[in-house]
Amino acid sequence: MNLIVATGSSGSGIMKGDSAGRIVASLVEGKSIARLFNGIEIPVEYLGVKGRNVEKEELVI
Repeated sequence: MNLIVATGSSGSGIMKGDSAGRIVASLVEGKSIARLFNGIEIPVEYLGVKGRNVEKEELVI
């Protein structure tokens, strides 16, 4: 419904929030690549639903 929420979490949330914001901005601008603060470029689809490219998370107790 025309709403995108980009947030950071954990102790380094401010840095994750910046990266998420840059990726969302690239997505809104119709770009396929996002340039992060440190110059690294990543495809915006890596954080999407279909093209997701993240490591599997596991809960270890």
